[in-house]
Amino acid sequence: MEAGVLPKDKKLETRKIKYEGKEIEVNVFCEDPLIVGEVTAFAETDEEIRKLIEKIDIARRIYDREPAAKVFVANVISRKVFDKIMSIVKEHGIIVIYGSTK
Repeated sequence: MEAGVLPKDKKLETRKIKYEGKEIEVNVFCEDPLIVGEVTAFAETDEEIRKLIEKIDIARRIYDREPAAKVFVANVISRKVFDKIMSIVKEHGIIVIYGSTK
């Protein structure tokens, strides 16, 4: 597998994962290579990133390995929390894709 390229026989999907009796929805998921991501229209607080970090931790426990990619996608990120979100994603090795700040 070339870095950053999803194998042709794999696809990204939304997946519900059961963990400790709870069902957790992962917006962007692939089991092998393990990819975990969160998608939101508007990140007004850092809550969306916190949810993604929790989902990443759960995926690590279930699949007993580090995700090959951790992705946060937002159409808009609030200027009020932009720096905080960027600091958190850098600390956790999360790739960020966003359209604009508002």
